[in-house]
Amino acid sequence: MRNFIFVAALSVLPSVATADPLEDIRESVAAQDVEAVSQYMLQMHKTAEADGNFTPLQRVNGKVFSSTDPKVISFLKKWLEEDPENLYALTAWAWNRHEVAFAYRGFKNMRQSSPYAIEAYRQENDAARTAAQMAYALDPKYVPAADAMITMHPGRGAAVDIDKILADIMEVSPNYQSLSNAIWASSPNWGGSFNSMSQKCVKYADRIPDYSQDICLTKAALEFNVPSEMRKTALKVLSESDHPRLLSKYADSYNYIGFPKPIDVDRLIEKHRKALSTNPNAEQYLISAEYFSINFGRSEYYFEARDALRENILTRVKANPYDPHLIKDYLQLELKIKTDMRRLAGRPKPVWDDSMLLALQKHWVNALEFGQFDPAIWALGASLLDITDPRDDNDRIVAFLSQAISLSPEPQQFLGQLMNHHYYTWRDAASALKSNSDTIEGDAQFDIMKDAQCPMYGAARLFATFCEFQPGNQYCNPVLMYPGTAEKILSDGEVITACSFEAEADIQDVYLKYFNPVPTEDFLAKHMPHLAHPDEETAAD
Repeated sequence: MRNFIFVAALSVLPSVATADPLEDIRESVAAQDVEAVSQYMLQMHKTAEADGNFTPLQRVNGKVFSSTDPKVISFLKKWLEEDPENLYALTAWAWNRHEVAFAYRGFKNMRQSSPYAIEAYRQENDAARTAAQMAYALDPKYVPAADAMITMHPGRGAAVDIDKILADIMEVSPNYQSLSNAIWASSPNWGGSFNSMSQKCVKYADRIPDYSQDICLTKAALEFNVPSEMRKTALKVLSESDHPRLLSKYADSYNYIGFPKPIDVDRLIEKHRKALSTNPNAEQYLISAEYFSINFGRSEYYFEARDALRENILTRVKANPYDPHLIKDYLQLELKIKTDMRRLAGRPKPVWDDSMLLALQKHWVNALEFGQFDPAIWALGASLLDITDPRDDNDRIVAFLSQAISLSPEPQQFLGQLMNHHYYTWRDAASALKSNSDTIEGDAQFDIMKDAQCPMYGAARLFATFCEFQPGNQYCNPVLMYPGTAEKILSDGEVITACSFEAEADIQDVYLKYFNPVPTEDFLAKHMPHLAHPDEETAAD
């Protein structure tokens, strides 16, 4: 098949407009031009075989096809419909389905993920594996397809020989990305071991331009759970090295705390600043900046890092506007900027007008395309309703938090928030009845109070039950308000009398009475009708 393609297409190959055809291919994908993309990929493949360098093709699959953008997905479907055995289309589809699988699941372990998310992840991952197998069978020496086999079949007992595939890749095109993929697939996260990872570093890292065993081992030791002595060695290498492959480690929180003393603060901050180019974990990056700000007397660096991080994430959201994890990072950062009162001294408090809030809510709706099973995204929706006085929109916030609880295997955080909002409702109802007791009959008063009290009691009982089984959960800490609020509610005799079902029924039945996920379209139509069909173009800021 591929030999035929080579012969037939040689005379019609496009002339690549730039040394790096990434943007040309991206534009052709946006135009749904299958022929142009096929020819670009063929020309790049021919060049890669001649040069022994598949990195440009790896970048195309990683930066163009590994996307949740519906336009990219529709293009790939069209490509496969027109040519179902095309090596490049199958490889691209494998990487795309892999991206979508983790968009649904997130990056938490299975126990921390919604069963709905896991089911969606498994379906997409199966599709990714099937496409990878088909592409690899067409040409085992096509490095992006071989990479897909390694990445999409990780773990102990996998159906592929990762070591053999990696060895074959390194004969064709020694490269950092393939080695990194194989180390990840051999990590303890997937049933492997640090020994397996380190063997790959020792065997192949020195064969890769501008890489080495020491840098490879250091990076692996800092990314995975390894013995403390190895971590100490890695931190020493990290503190002394300026290698670009270690830049991302300067974005991690608390790693620098283990550096040998004294610390060169200027050098450390400069590395942290440059690490932003590696698209780091947003939360960890900001924690590092805050540490520098507080402990090294660099208060302005916090603001510099925060603003630079915002621009970095927003740029990535524009390029991949349906990635739920990017959008979640962006919205969480915007909320932090708006509410971080500790950092407002001497600076004007950020103000959101209605257009800004609507733009953020539209981003949030885009995140639901693949993040609909992520409870944190539903909780973010609640936060965006009204961060100045949540009681103004209490009923809708309750609906958002209930959706988050329905999807969460660890719902203590959301149950605690929900209790608080039910508590507001209860107090407001009691105050209203007190003011209007002469105009409302006794039975009606009882029903009004019951409607306010019983969901609150159910949430409190569920919170207490979950904390009983997971006492170490951070939201069950007695120092926080949630346990105290639950205890107050559960000991109120009036509430117990009014809410006999919530007080006495099997706890599973109480849960099912209040918490069942609502289909996203139905939820938006009821609670956010102005966002049920958002404009395709989302405002950037």
